[in-house]
Amino acid sequence: MILLGTLTDACGATGQRGWICQAAYELTGSEDFAKVAETVSTPIRLVLVLVVAAITAWVVRRLVARSLRHARDNDRISSFRIQGDIPQLSDLELQRREGRFSTLTVALQNIASVIIWVVAGFVFLDQLGYEIQSVLVAISAISVVIGIGAQQIIKDFFGGLFILMEDQFGVGDVIEAGNASGKVESISLRVTRLRDVEGVVWWIPNGTIAEVGNRSKEWSRALLDVEFDPTVDPGSAISVLEGVGAEIMTDPEWSSRITADPEVWGVQKMNADSIQVRLVVKTIPLEQWAVARELRARIDVAARAAAVPLAGQPITGPVGEGNPISPHRASRPSAPEGEAGNR
Repeated sequence: MILLGTLTDACGATGQRGWICQAAYELTGSEDFAKVAETVSTPIRLVLVLVVAAITAWVVRRLVARSLRHARDNDRISSFRIQGDIPQLSDLELQRREGRFSTLTVALQNIASVIIWVVAGFVFLDQLGYEIQSVLVAISAISVVIGIGAQQIIKDFFGGLFILMEDQFGVGDVIEAGNASGKVESISLRVTRLRDVEGVVWWIPNGTIAEVGNRSKEWSRALLDVEFDPTVDPGSAISVLEGVGAEIMTDPEWSSRITADPEVWGVQKMNADSIQVRLVVKTIPLEQWAVARELRARIDVAARAAAVPLAGQPITGPVGEGNPISPHRASRPSAPEGEAGNR
């Protein structure tokens, strides 16, 4: 009975006494030593909480980076999976994957670190003797106030996270997002930066992107609705376009940008002014505009040579002596047209 009373005096009542104080008292039988051990144990526990939290955060960050790297290298998650029928990765695709991987890794690492340190903070306060329930109530009230003021930032953050995880678009892609369109120059968790064809930079908060069109995802398509003179036989018009499609596939400079044989889909529209015939060509990403320009130039030459005039083009005979029309090639600009929404 005397021993129990002394233990209570040294370490407090049952259910409140620390295990270090009780172990020290049972080991030495000294009330003073038990009190000193309990006093010293508090800062030791606090330091231990911080050390464990720091080590856990470091380990988790390494595991997140390693897991995502492994998933990327082994093509196991949709965020990094290469889709489509392009036979090999281009420099642009490699850049997109690396940028997406880096941003997503940092985001998940930061989320994991915040969770770990929040939990460590609660344990830290508990070791100091604070009532956790009271602390949670106060934090909840503060969180509500902060959440109301920062709800758009939170929305932007999760919007950016899903953009990266779902691989909706990446750096170098040409996209349309609302009223803005252009080439993606950078993506963060909060904002996406575009540059249009006139050089204007658009900053778009990720949380405001309700829908987005990607003009360079996996593959692209050059679509030409060619208008011929209304007197032209549709079969002759189709033959001209088929010939141009076959011709461009024999040119190594252009066939390397085309992933499938050009297709003539036929007559799209007929009226008193023209006959419209559609030609479509599947290309590698971002090359559809350059291919379309080259096709327009070749169609013009082929139509004149075959005496199958385009709408508004004077009817002439085949190219040759006495005919001033001569074949030409389209100029090849250094950068693809349409990077910011040109059709």
